Amino acid sequence: MFQRKIKIACILPSRIGDIVFAFPAIRSLKNTLKNSKLTFFVDKRYKDLVELNPDIDEIIDFDFKSLKKPINILKAYLSFRKYKFDIVFDMQGYLKSSLLVLAFKAKYKFGTSPSPKEPAYLFSKFVYSYKELENVHRVDRHIKSLEKIFEKYLKIPFYKDIKFLYSFKENEKKEFLKKIKNYLSSKKNYYLLFLGGGWKSRRWGYQNYLNLALKLKQNFNLTPIVVGGAASGSPEDEEYELFFQEAKKVNLEYKSFYKKLSLKEFVYLCKYAKKFNIKFFIGNDAGATHISWSSSLYTFEILGPTSPNVVRPYISGEYIYKNLPCSPCRNRDCQSLECMKKIKVEEVFDKISSFLASK
Repeated sequence: MFQRKIKIACILPSRIGDIVFAFPAIRSLKNTLKNSKLTFFVDKRYKDLVELNPDIDEIIDFDFKSLKKPINILKAYLSFRKYKFDIVFDMQGYLKSSLLVLAFKAKYKFGTSPSPKEPAYLFSKFVYSYKELENVHRVDRHIKSLEKIFEKYLKIPFYKDIKFLYSFKENEKKEFLKKIKNYLSSKKNYYLLFLGGGWKSRRWGYQNYLNLALKLKQNFNLTPIVVGGAASGSPEDEEYELFFQEAKKVNLEYKSFYKKLSLKEFVYLCKYAKKFNIKFFIGNDAGATHISWSSSLYTFEILGPTSPNVVRPYISGEYIYKNLPCSPCRNRDCQSLECMKKIKVEEVFDKISSFLASK
């Protein structure tokens, strides 16, 4: 079909978890179309994460948050008109991302992750409806869509390659290693503790994490490394501050990397966790958690309003979830938070204990 180097564009502006879920699709695209140049369009806040993917040849970053204003959408649309591609993939499926796809000059425009509400199908060809993929893992949504696109429309054999690749430059490795080692002791054993971000209904609560940390210290002599980052004064930030205050009151020893690591440094910490005696990661459904398991650090993911079928650890991990009659509601403003309240510290501790005993 293509007698020259193929120009591919993938647009997935945000967020961290969504980008991680798309990485095996990127790997598969490059594995299938070896003679290709792949350009990735992403919000400037997440450029560092995309830079770690060795399959991406070019990154074009822009201010996706600014597209809340119609005038900025128009400006972005006009600036994107200069780009020409053979194939464009809308990997987000939102109206704003699809409007940018509309700006590209391309023979083929496909969507790989349909949204339940936004009419992205007006500007890209989606081979599955949201309903058909509703209970399919986010990783597999992209893969299944690509398989059908290549079979039905491109008439090219598709070679699936499920890998999450993070590649660091040698100078970055040395720099990150030195920085992290300065904080940690080689004589102690650690785990990464992420109190959570995103919707309030997805967060387990600082008191639960604190009680869990106390049990892990008492029974396994494990020290938590608190990770994450949130805007000052936000609800997430307040959760962390409460955790730190209460931890000091009960004399819980911990290390804090909260707001101290760049996105690249955090990925490095997860990927090379063994260098620092880090045994596992625990957190909720959020970008940091998805980076952890995709880096092959064993991950315990606490789930509430989102479905494990869709966002569970795809590799290297397990989840804790209460399948209530209302689950998964995907209600970010839920007031009862029953699904999270029913997850008890003892249950999570038992799962971690079983994991540690198997090592």
